[in-house]
Amino acid sequence: LGENNDDILPIQTKTGLHVLHINKIVYAEAFRHIITFHFSDGSTIETLDSSLSLEKLICVLPSTSFCSPYRGFIVNLNYVDCLRKLQLSMTTGALIPIPQKQFSRVRRQYSDYLLARYAKGAN
Repeated sequence: LGENNDDILPIQTKTGLHVLHINKIVYAEAFRHIITFHFSDGSTIETLDSSLSLEKLICVLPSTSFCSPYRGFIVNLNYVDCLRKLQLSMTTGALIPIPQKQFSRVRRQYSDYLLARYAKGAN
């Protein structure tokens, strides 16, 4: 998948096969083999049990925009409102924890993302 806004991700849910627009995913959270996707409009959708893992998911998402700050979470850096001490504050109000051991890696990845965005002239 590239950096195109039309990138999609097919996922299997209880109601069938859904196509997610990657640019609308704020974050994904795994709990007991189910991944819940949280979207910019406040909606959520869940995968079927074991149909997709976070490890597989992070491999197909654009690495410049997505980060795994903590086991069980993948965040879209486009929706980070503020990087705080040991947590990411998302534009939706969600707070994503960052373990102390991972903080410098996440800070560096977020800084690289912001620098790349600034270099492209994005606001």
